[in-house]
Amino acid sequence: MPPHERQASGPSPQNKGRARRLVSILLSFPYSMILGGIGTLRQAANCLLPAKHPPRKATSCTEHPSADKAKLAVAPAKRALLIGSSYKPPCELPGAEDDVNMMIDVLKNHGFAVEDECFVTTVCGSAATRERILNAWEKLISDTCNNDIVVIYYSGHGGLADPQTADVNQQVSRIQFMVPYDFDIKLETWKGILDSEISHLLREITRKTRNVTYILDCCHSARLGRRPGGKGRPKALMLKKSDHRKLLKHVEELRAAKRLFEDDNWSNPDVVRIAAAAADETAWEFPLGEGSAGALTAALAPLIRYPGGQASWRQIMLGVAAIVGRQFERDEKPQQPRSAGPDTRFPFTLERDESKAFLAIIDTDHTTIQGGRVQGIHQTDRYRLRPLQTSELQPDTGTATPVEEEIEIEVDEANGFSASAGEISDKSFPLGLAYASPVRRSHRWPIQFPGSLAGGDVWLHESGFFRECGQNESPLVEFQLLGDEVVLKSGTLQLGRRQITDHVCLQQAIGELFPYAEMLAQAQYLLKLEPGEGTEKFTPKVEIEIGLVVDRKRRKLAHYSEASWALETAYLADNNTLTTERDTIHLAEDDSIYMLIENKSETKAYISIFCVGAGGETTMITRAWEKGMEVSSVFGPQLIATKRLPLTGLPINWPKSVPIQEGVTETLMFVVTSQETDLRILETVPPEGDHVARGVDSASWSFPEAYNIIRIHYGLRPTKSLDA
Repeated sequence: MPPHERQASGPSPQNKGRARRLVSILLSFPYSMILGGIGTLRQAANCLLPAKHPPRKATSCTEHPSADKAKLAVAPAKRALLIGSSYKPPCELPGAEDDVNMMIDVLKNHGFAVEDECFVTTVCGSAATRERILNAWEKLISDTCNNDIVVIYYSGHGGLADPQTADVNQQVSRIQFMVPYDFDIKLETWKGILDSEISHLLREITRKTRNVTYILDCCHSARLGRRPGGKGRPKALMLKKSDHRKLLKHVEELRAAKRLFEDDNWSNPDVVRIAAAAADETAWEFPLGEGSAGALTAALAPLIRYPGGQASWRQIMLGVAAIVGRQFERDEKPQQPRSAGPDTRFPFTLERDESKAFLAIIDTDHTTIQGGRVQGIHQTDRYRLRPLQTSELQPDTGTATPVEEEIEIEVDEANGFSASAGEISDKSFPLGLAYASPVRRSHRWPIQFPGSLAGGDVWLHESGFFRECGQNESPLVEFQLLGDEVVLKSGTLQLGRRQITDHVCLQQAIGELFPYAEMLAQAQYLLKLEPGEGTEKFTPKVEIEIGLVVDRKRRKLAHYSEASWALETAYLADNNTLTTERDTIHLAEDDSIYMLIENKSETKAYISIFCVGAGGETTMITRAWEKGMEVSSVFGPQLIATKRLPLTGLPINWPKSVPIQEGVTETLMFVVTSQETDLRILETVPPEGDHVARGVDSASWSFPEAYNIIRIHYGLRPTKSLDA
């Protein structure tokens, strides 16, 4: 690469110096000052000396700098592509390059060879053109090997264009894109990077490795909002709805060149996605010291600075959202950072954390847990608080010490989406934030063990979901000893069986089945949930159509509205007969269905849809809308299917944990809220992949105040023989 091009591919010398000072502030100063506000940080920035990066060396791309040749066969490489698109005046974002330098420091602590251009590539400033970004991304795909660790980071503007009219059958509706430095605002030539182009690139890289993290510090919106406190700079470009037609022309050209991946209802299950804001929300850049920083990056970098933390991406982003929210005035709408994909992973690993912790906010006189009855939290439940920081930086030595203190609390009161506990010492939680993990629930379900089993109390003690079954009550689940088999049942439904052998004793067999019992118990909290009452009551005019997909066409089965529930001619796939039974939809294994959801009121609503299987497997069908799918009269009906064109329905499968039997009843749960909220914590099984594409999403700066619950049951018959 010629010298002038090599220099252009990274941050400019001027911005490097400014960014180094910014990184020193954010990563070396006491983190409590970050929460003190922008003014405090600016004052601190002027007092600190810059920390210099060593010059980047150009080594052979075939030689990994952190391992000798003998280790190359087993040690995955750590690779990163860091993009900082400042764009052009008058919409420039000087903090984009500062953000990239902040990420360089973070990745260095995680063992990335940031000095080696073959493993960590930066594309910043005027070099961040469409062509160079795509070339660098293609090279990353080419260089990546099996099991490599890959990070793709972008700081800059995001763009969005909505169609002028809503059409449930149109192939391209909302168009989102990255804004490179050479973006043509007149759209005469296409210099942006479409979301479907990015999906194609991510799909190509996950063909080689499952360990991919994609971080976007930009707007996903074309709408400019209020400036937070007058200090912020929006990271979005304004486009008119009439521009949507111009964009469609470029989409068609890219489609013809096979540069797009357009399975609208598929979301890459191997990519952790970190976003600065919702789909129609503005992300912000703030002045900081002598430079600027994206609100997402400034809050995220300190929380992931050190490897070996105890929090997953999902938990970390709960804290990031709270920290970012503190930079906005009370009457301002803050941006809402979020995570998606397999975000229960620990940063830059494939290891998962399934602890299902909530975020707790520690105030002077009480503690608030960001979860309530809808998420399964009730009065007198007990939770363990763990500090948000997994390590504390000592400014004098520059070293980190673990923060290990934990406190147990009891819930005093719970409403639909939040819960409170008594006063605790905020000295134990210097950030005023903590993770709250369940210890024991106040309402536990009765369970029964075989009479010959000794040590059943151990299971009850270790589980937060069960209690001993009373003499005159029916257990939710029961372990029965039938000959040399242990059978797990709930009423007449068989949930599983294990054989006792010379190598598997009774206790071991129960131990293998016990997680299935807990899964069923967890599902009960959702199945028993009642609609909100009083001030929490919410009844928008939501109508739901459910039907089969047959020969790529919709065949209506049932229609729900607040006023009525009507079954059309329900189709039975096993013998092609029809029924007019009114209470239950009848489906068969291997059927595929669609849902059409419409909000006919002027009130905006957010819907999260769950399928609760017979064995308690609870999967969030709308998981790609992390905080609920927005439905409003503006957008018209929303189609839920695997693919719109050609129409492909959601597959109906027999529940994996339940042996084949005559038939079972399963439930579709629709949780309708007045504000967006993340309900993924209600899932009881890790999803194999997201069912539907990311859709309309919007911001909220308060807990949802109202909600409604809609249940639709369906009967499921197997197609396989009972003897199979």
